[in-house]
Amino acid sequence: MSPSGKSVAVIVLSYVLFGLFNLFQFGTFVLPVTYTELVIFILVTTVFVQHLKYLNRAHLSLFTFSLTGLIIHPFLWEIFLNQQQQYQLYDSIVFDVLSIVKWMLLALFFLLLSYDREKHMLKIEWLVPSLISLGCLLNPPMWYFPFLFIVSGFSAFYTLRRRTVGGDFTMDVLIGIGVIYFLNLFFLV
Repeated sequence: MSPSGKSVAVIVLSYVLFGLFNLFQFGTFVLPVTYTELVIFILVTTVFVQHLKYLNRAHLSLFTFSLTGLIIHPFLWEIFLNQQQQYQLYDSIVFDVLSIVKWMLLALFFLLLSYDREKHMLKIEWLVPSLISLGCLLNPPMWYFPFLFIVSGFSAFYTLRRRTVGGDFTMDVLIGIGVIYFLNLFFLV
């Protein structure tokens, strides 16, 4: 297993261990679903710091997506703002613009990942998550977001199995994000 794969495994395992801690503490297995954006940001940042020399536009768009998700997520707002200020922020157009930018960055990431420069073709296994991420602009139900990342995790696994990408560390990140959202899917139903 590559070093980035080990880092992803440690972060996903710690996420699951937090759920086990809640099992012993409160009697129910509860994952920190509300902190998913924070975990994804830590996951992406940890792996990308290990591979700074090899980052390209696709990687930077995924990092910007995770950073935007961390900024938009109310985890930081709960620390600094009271509830009235949070509602005012939700009503602001800035929140909507950041959300649109976030999902467009993810669609761009999948589109850049799907383009094969040698053959000048698009790979279907990455066009599907790109189209699904554009569907996030239409205010979908809550199960749609885990579905998107589960599909991207399966696409990453399929890409690794077919060996169409030679040792790209992004696939480890996408599989880790897919596992996290797969675990969260059971708490949204």
